Amino acid sequence: KVFNYGRMYGAGRSFAELLLKQFNPSLTELEIKEKALSLYNTTKGRRRIILSKRGQENAEKIGLKVWKDGSIDQSDWSDKFKDVKVRMMTRGRYWYGGTESYMFNKLE
Repeated sequence: KVFNYGRMYGAGRSFAELLLKQFNPSLTELEIKEKALSLYNTTKGRRRIILSKRGQENAEKIGLKVWKDGSIDQSDWSDKFKDVKVRMMTRGRYWYGGTESYMFNKLE
């Protein structure tokens, strides 16, 4: 219950990691991070960023996968576009691939 309420109210993966550490202190740091990521990916899903036309062109130039709706995975954004101003390149964000992605999209 605590994990679910934390997710719904935006506590994030670090909160999930803290809970895992408290409830199962025998887990290693790597196991904690992997389990927290897995829990979030399964339920909340993964984040996508919808790019502007200019953003799509730049993403394709550096070899990123641009989906049919003009979006890329946020993890790709973080790795490749660290120095680029976000507002100039994006049109929005959404969650996908999780069992509760629809709910989180509506909440945001």
